[in-house]
Amino acid sequence: DDDDDDDMTWKVRRSAAKFLSCVAATRRDLLSSIYDNIVPVMIGQFKEREENVRIEILSAITTILKQTRLSADPETISKLKSHVTNLVNNSHKLMKDKSIKTRQGVLMMLKELATVSPGILQEHIGSIAEGIRFCIKDGLSTSSAKIETLELTNELILRNPAEALHPHVDILTETINTAVNDTFYKITSEGLLVASSFVQVLRPDITQPLNPAFKTATCTLFIAAFEKLKAMDIDQEVKERSISCVGNIMANMGDELMDKFSDVLPALIARLKNEITSIVSTKTLATIANSRLAIHQHFGSVLPEVLETLASFLRKKNRALQVSALTTLEVLIRKCGGELNQDQFQTVLREIVPLLDAADLHTSQLAINVVTAILQAQPSVAKNLTGDIPILPSILSLALSPVFQGGALQSLRSFLTVLAGSPDGIPPATILDMFTEPVYAASTENTGNGPPSRMHSDADTFVLPKQAHNTIAMCIAAVGTAGGQDMVALANKFAQDVANPSSSQSVRLLGLRTLGEIGKIIDLSSGGFMATVDEALSSDVDGVKAAASYALGNISAGNLPVFLPKLLTDIREKPARQNALLTALKELVKCQASTQQGIDKLRPFVENIWTLLYEFSESPEEGTRNVVAECLGKLTLVNPEGLLPELEKRIPSPSEFVRSTTITAFKFTLSDQNESNDELLGAAMPSFFALIADPSLDVRRLALVTFNSAAHNKPKQAQKYLPTVLPNLYQETNVRKDLIRIVEMGPFKHSFDDGLDARKSAFECMHTLLESCAGLLDMNTFLGRVIAGLTDLHDIKMLCHLMLCRVASNFPDDALSCMNEAAAALSSNLDVKAKKNDIKQQHEKVEALKKSAVKAVNALLVVPGSDKFESLKTLVQKIRDIPTLREYLEEESDGPSQMEL
Repeated sequence: DDDDDDDMTWKVRRSAAKFLSCVAATRRDLLSSIYDNIVPVMIGQFKEREENVRIEILSAITTILKQTRLSADPETISKLKSHVTNLVNNSHKLMKDKSIKTRQGVLMMLKELATVSPGILQEHIGSIAEGIRFCIKDGLSTSSAKIETLELTNELILRNPAEALHPHVDILTETINTAVNDTFYKITSEGLLVASSFVQVLRPDITQPLNPAFKTATCTLFIAAFEKLKAMDIDQEVKERSISCVGNIMANMGDELMDKFSDVLPALIARLKNEITSIVSTKTLATIANSRLAIHQHFGSVLPEVLETLASFLRKKNRALQVSALTTLEVLIRKCGGELNQDQFQTVLREIVPLLDAADLHTSQLAINVVTAILQAQPSVAKNLTGDIPILPSILSLALSPVFQGGALQSLRSFLTVLAGSPDGIPPATILDMFTEPVYAASTENTGNGPPSRMHSDADTFVLPKQAHNTIAMCIAAVGTAGGQDMVALANKFAQDVANPSSSQSVRLLGLRTLGEIGKIIDLSSGGFMATVDEALSSDVDGVKAAASYALGNISAGNLPVFLPKLLTDIREKPARQNALLTALKELVKCQASTQQGIDKLRPFVENIWTLLYEFSESPEEGTRNVVAECLGKLTLVNPEGLLPELEKRIPSPSEFVRSTTITAFKFTLSDQNESNDELLGAAMPSFFALIADPSLDVRRLALVTFNSAAHNKPKQAQKYLPTVLPNLYQETNVRKDLIRIVEMGPFKHSFDDGLDARKSAFECMHTLLESCAGLLDMNTFLGRVIAGLTDLHDIKMLCHLMLCRVASNFPDDALSCMNEAAAALSSNLDVKAKKNDIKQQHEKVEALKKSAVKAVNALLVVPGSDKFESLKTLVQKIRDIPTLREYLEEESDGPSQMEL
């Protein structure tokens, strides 16, 4: 029949395209075959006369491209590249098709193609740019089509070298300008976002002058963005993006727009004072001030007003505003601090005092950075930090917190270095007294003469948390060094306090930690310090003994030829102190391995240390083996070419303890941030990962922990071995009845699952893989183990809830495939009840489990297509019928579900 109206074969072709899309979405392992046999045919079908079929074909190719991006497989991407020219050439005509749906399908496909691999479209930008201009300027284009066009433009800008875009600057500028001036706010907003990205194309290297050919484009974009910034009656999103766009333009092109600062800065200050736009304006001022161009001098006339406004933000309850204000204050003070007076700085300092709170270490860190910047800009401010504006007492109180660590601690040390080095500030001796006073002035019931009472824990022996002693010790070393103190005399003072029998345990702990910190800086081989430390190693107080090990290791690091041979001898000959001495050796290796100079000094002793460590690798005490393993791992990084093979040789050892020590040592090598060792570590991974199938349960657990570390720290290397690792990994997620023991306690029977720790480690590996290597996972198998984990014990259920949320967010099609099974398992989680006589913590665990399960349900609800599953509807109704669960559902909901839609 020649009558096209009766031709129904298009339905077959459309169904075939849908089927191929489903195959690509669920069978990533077939991508290579799809590119060989199916993609060429589908590209040829771009000329399909039926719009419905054409749209399905474009959608199928988009799905194939998405799965290619997620797989990140070099071979598959290579096959895709062979089709790019044909794909783009056939798409060019469709970008100007009368059908808006077809245009949108092509734009979505090209956008996905641009994200697969950086620079994959750089040879075809010319033809795509023509199509982009047509889509934006054509009167028939819908707003959604224009937004898709701008999203494609942004991907082209972000994922291709600037040089590839330079020949097409005029077309792209015209396109972006048209979008920014569109009457629909969403198109304007998207256009401003693209304009912000396009700035980097116009001037990819800010240290080089702007190409004269691009000056017109720069002015065009600035005028368009600044007009939107000045407008009062525009949408919130447009306001924010116009502010950010103008900031990016000025930060990158400010030297070409010098005459515009007199207009831009007052406009930004007006937006800064507006509560709705204050956060984005604050960040934008930081962007401009932090520019590598010499433009910060333009802030001179407005700097006092900006500083006063930012200082007022520190009183607000809005944490995001506080954080952005502190960041901007630091930038402005470092760049323009010389133009401010002491009164202006004191205004800022008064507002900073309340922010120095251990409850929010990130904000505290930023606050300390601002104070440091002020001291560097005007050192005379230092003498006022203890009076009406109690900055230093507040910082000291913060330092005494048991949670004070990380970046905040580094900021504190930098602050004290600047403060102690200031000639007009507080004398270093006074600062030292302030930091030692909390330990020396306080007294405890247990003064340290003899062992602590059995009724008290080790922590009860000290007047402050152990971490506070460690922080104070670091501060003392920083102040003493920066303040020009006699460090040997300072060390001698603390050594005397440690040796004094009337000193409290807190004083001894602080003294030993301080000796260790000073030992990192100078050679303490003379002065009899080692005798004091050696005596402290015999302390009955664990904290003091650990501090003595720390001191011994770091003092030894200051003069290896003198101290290290004796330390190695003592480890062999003094079994009673073996653990403490091995810990000292660990501290020594960590100290030396942290710098290239230290590594060079350590090399001559590596062989002797290595031999000694493996003598203790078979220790039956797990704590000893862990210390040995950490030493071995850090030592391996001193000479990876020579020592990594030596580590591998120990893998086949018949001793379970040696194998466990060896795999743990390899774990410590994976935290190395030096990428030059990645190839060596990657090549060694298969040998170590084979221990996931070791006969010993403990070795398997440690191998899983090591693989987890590899997947987190070295994902590019670890993902190469997934095909061999995953079967063993999934095997470890099974509950093994032969590892469950029944123990009778009087009339009661209790079951103990010896395989729980290994199983939990396996699920933790899966969680990490979902973050770092998700594209390489077979989701059907993966989700099968997740669903099984939902019926396991509490901790594993909680992990599986997190994984289910991530899968629902990133792999919605795969989430749909297990919707019924997930709903059934989550329903059983909600049925868990604590017994009446259970302790409070058990009741809290049950409630946490239910809340976590509801969060997973919420994640499934927003998956497109989830509203078609009766099992999920039934589960949601069950949740809504129980008041507490309904509260969790409403609390976790962050948008409309598919059922609500």
